[in-house]
Amino acid sequence: MNIECCSFGEMAENILQNNKKIIMFGAGVIGQITTPELLIRHKVLEYLDCYLDNDLKKWGDFIEIANNRYIIRSPEYLKQCDENTVILINI
Repeated sequence: MNIECCSFGEMAENILQNNKKIIMFGAGVIGQITTPELLIRHKVLEYLDCYLDNDLKKWGDFIEIANNRYIIRSPEYLKQCDENTVILINI
């Protein structure tokens, strides 16, 4: 796992250039409204795979963004992810 500090624009460019998958950690208000707007603005929404949340009551529900539905999964899903995955933490 690599932890990087960069601007959202730099991160979006990295996602585009390397065809990275995006996982959103946190299905609250920031994850449902604020961060998706940034993904849309930087033209990387199509790379969004799913959401993760610690609240097991949310698992299996969907979040709709720009007419697309994204499932909310358990954090256990991270075990299936490789280094070509970007995890955005929405807190």
